Amino acid sequence: MKKIVSYTLLIALALILVSCGTDESTDPSEPIIPTQPIIKTSDDFNYYEQTKLNAENKIYVFNTLDVEELDNDQAFTAQAIQGLFARDEVTFFFDGRSITNMTNTDRYYLDYTTEKYGLEVEDITLAQGVQMYIDSFNTYVEDGTWGSQIPLTDFNNIPGINAYTEEGTDGYLTPGYIVYRKGTISVNVAATLASITGFIPVELSQVETYNALGLVEKMNVDNIVFDYRWVFENTLSELNPEGLIHQDYSSPGGETNEFLKDYGITERYMYVYYDSQVNAPESFKTTLHQFLSPNRPILGYAYQEDQDVEFFSQYGQFIVPTDYTYNLSYLLAEEFRNDIDGNLLEFEQPNDNTVETADPNKHYVSFVVSDGDNATMWQNTSPFAQNFMNAVGRENDDFPVTWSMTPSLADLMPTVLDSVYNEVSNENDSFVAPVSGQGYINAGSFMKANDGEYFADYLSKLDNYMEKADLNVVTVIGADSSVDQIQTLESYAQVDAVTGGIVYSGSKYFGNVKGGVYWANGKPFVGPRDSLWETTPEFIAARINMYENDNTSIDGYSIINVHPWSHSYEDIRTIVNMLNDNVEVVSVDNLIDLMTENIVDKTNDGGFTIPELNGISITQAQLESNPSLIPVNPLFNDFILWEEDWTATSGSISYSNSDAANSNVGSFSTSIQITNGSVATKNQFTFPNIDDLWISFVARADSTNPLDTSTFKVTMNIDGQTTTIVDNVEFKGVSGTGSASSLNGDGWQYIAFPITQFESDYKNKDVIFSIEVLDGVSLKVDRFEISQKLPSSTSIIDPYNNQFLNGDTEDWILGHIFMTSQYYYWGALNKDTGKPFTQGAIQIDTSDGGGDEKRNANTNLWMAKTYVLPESDDITISYDINGGSDGGSSYKVSLYIDGEYIVLTDWLRAYGDMEEQIHNITSLYPDIDFNGKTVTVLIEVRDSGINNGVGETVQLESFTTTSE
Repeated sequence: MKKIVSYTLLIALALILVSCGTDESTDPSEPIIPTQPIIKTSDDFNYYEQTKLNAENKIYVFNTLDVEELDNDQAFTAQAIQGLFARDEVTFFFDGRSITNMTNTDRYYLDYTTEKYGLEVEDITLAQGVQMYIDSFNTYVEDGTWGSQIPLTDFNNIPGINAYTEEGTDGYLTPGYIVYRKGTISVNVAATLASITGFIPVELSQVETYNALGLVEKMNVDNIVFDYRWVFENTLSELNPEGLIHQDYSSPGGETNEFLKDYGITERYMYVYYDSQVNAPESFKTTLHQFLSPNRPILGYAYQEDQDVEFFSQYGQFIVPTDYTYNLSYLLAEEFRNDIDGNLLEFEQPNDNTVETADPNKHYVSFVVSDGDNATMWQNTSPFAQNFMNAVGRENDDFPVTWSMTPSLADLMPTVLDSVYNEVSNENDSFVAPVSGQGYINAGSFMKANDGEYFADYLSKLDNYMEKADLNVVTVIGADSSVDQIQTLESYAQVDAVTGGIVYSGSKYFGNVKGGVYWANGKPFVGPRDSLWETTPEFIAARINMYENDNTSIDGYSIINVHPWSHSYEDIRTIVNMLNDNVEVVSVDNLIDLMTENIVDKTNDGGFTIPELNGISITQAQLESNPSLIPVNPLFNDFILWEEDWTATSGSISYSNSDAANSNVGSFSTSIQITNGSVATKNQFTFPNIDDLWISFVARADSTNPLDTSTFKVTMNIDGQTTTIVDNVEFKGVSGTGSASSLNGDGWQYIAFPITQFESDYKNKDVIFSIEVLDGVSLKVDRFEISQKLPSSTSIIDPYNNQFLNGDTEDWILGHIFMTSQYYYWGALNKDTGKPFTQGAIQIDTSDGGGDEKRNANTNLWMAKTYVLPESDDITISYDINGGSDGGSSYKVSLYIDGEYIVLTDWLRAYGDMEEQIHNITSLYPDIDFNGKTVTVLIEVRDSGINNGVGETVQLESFTTTSE
């Protein structure tokens, strides 16, 4: 979910209250009182109807790796069966194979619950599930669990077109199916009807299969006349008004959207999606939302985020984003809300937010990751992704990070919250409620709906959910004016569990409030002072270092928003490593407490008080004209403004802020340029006390002529001892960027190696790196990085025989992948199926998803392994790299050994089934001693630019080392 805020919150305030002033429409001497009293809801309140496990504690699993792979429409049918059974007892689980960082997150939660609660699991086929549905039909219809009081003939109310199509007259007496057409509105119509009738949805092309299984056609909604209004009016008497599923019916390619198909059927919710006026005219939407109960969740997601959330808020309803979720009917089992002894789970954050005495010589800053209202993000992404909580080396960090996370997880997905708090998090992790509490609302519109009664009810339940999830700080977004916003914040401040808040307003969540503070009921509501959102981390660090040290004033405190879709945990680490000693990173909870306890002036003067220095007032242009303001990070050189800690010990180097061979994979527009005959040396620094450190950087010959070359060497001096890392490396110039469809020459590519290959005892030692250009044109260098790199696998691996079976990446590490689009991927599981490849492979996706500019001039990814070669004078290295599409990506394979740089394959385009590459390295390089030596193998892959980069993948299917 990406929120590009277009709200007009505080436009008037931004003009009037740049520092502080008075809104003429309010009297600052008289605090605004909420229009309705906020009375806490009972502790046992739950928005979500819980299910219960079956008496046998046995779960049947669809779509498992070893049994059956279901397409989108079969997945829909399977989840409908799952949802119908869960109305009585949770019987089924759907393995959706939601893959994040090679973890099947669906299976993770199944294993987590089955092990913790002693459940038995059996994998079954869809045909077996259909038979169980048939066998149970009569019993469930007789007791009223399935079936309806609506006569099926009542659905035939459109002249000449029948929805009820059964040839016989059995009706609800026998099991059957509802026909729909894939990827159309009929998907949502069929889901709604399945929830009411107890018949299962079946795609038009698959009816013969289900006929053969003993089912008959009961209904057919493959006609545009059967729209949302029709199904709503015909099922109104039995629809559940306590919730709604707002879910797209279509997936890319016109396939059926297969997510979120069980729980709505369990609860008899209506399925809709407001993607056009044709499918959902305003008159219908108004009728539907007036029918729905206020202060109830809408599951799925929005079509037009701002407009839809605004509309829902007007009726006192909120979104909990779950549009990529499976198995809510399973995750909501009441047993999972309890511990193994049957006692109600009490969630507790895994950190200590004890307030310390504020130091007057410190500036306090907190980083908060936004968009945590997305429940699916917490189910499938944040705990597992390397760019979030599973970042490499996080165990070595000692700075707090605050994550926004919906407190609705306490009831909606208690297993997820339990896992996040007790399995994934560490003592540096803190959590706050996201926009805008237990659900995503436009707070200003919600507040004004129904004279404030909806909002008071919402806040009374927020009090409950904040306590359930052990949260203290809430995030607020949405209001039309300063008056509305102040009224909203005064209302939030009446919630006992809320100690303060974060206020999002304007561009990138901070454009209007700019670090301002509003005090309500003695509690600070704080706007982000800056936003890490499609920007450069170094700019954020420079601004933070300019802020005041004053624990008695709002100037001494900053919240920095972190946008999870354009930045990563690594970017937070980059900023923290560049902060001055007077800056202390604390959790948001701690910052709110420090502000409450230490700030002297808590008056508002009619609105937000905004600090003079913030991410708007200190401009990027100021920072670019004063490069010394950007702190140098010795572990990462991005060369965004100048040469940083690199100087010329001979010859000359210079800063370059443009590159004719640049494209938009990665940040290669700035770099240092080392002329021929020059030596560029990085200032001495000390290696951190961290295992498995690697050095990496990108370089290219500074020419758009692919015939030009730049030859260079890299050396490392530790404690006065100089080691040559690579010598006589030749990189070519490049042409073809931007408009051509194929690359000529090299373009940007990597040098990367583990420090231990050249120095095993490096920790806490001083080091100097140098790059010398030996011949040819100048060399450009960027992204010089020292970081920890670890293999994903923990298994015992044969380094001489990589076959990548069972989804294991073995002893290979992912060095870096430029996340150019949602398509990026690296792993030994097929990202489309979640299954290991039959022949075994690491899949590398360097697609960019199209666009005007080809990504053919840059390296998209590098991966590597380090191992000891056999003790032999006859060694052969072989690898099988195939293309996953006709376009294919290009790849390069190189070796590092004793200062030598060997290129085995130089940018070969992989398409289809390629011939295995076989290299007898001892014969090819007789002057190099390979016998028993440590070697690093580097594989680089980039989009070839064919087909605008769509679907360009390669697969490393084997890597073997043999000797005689």
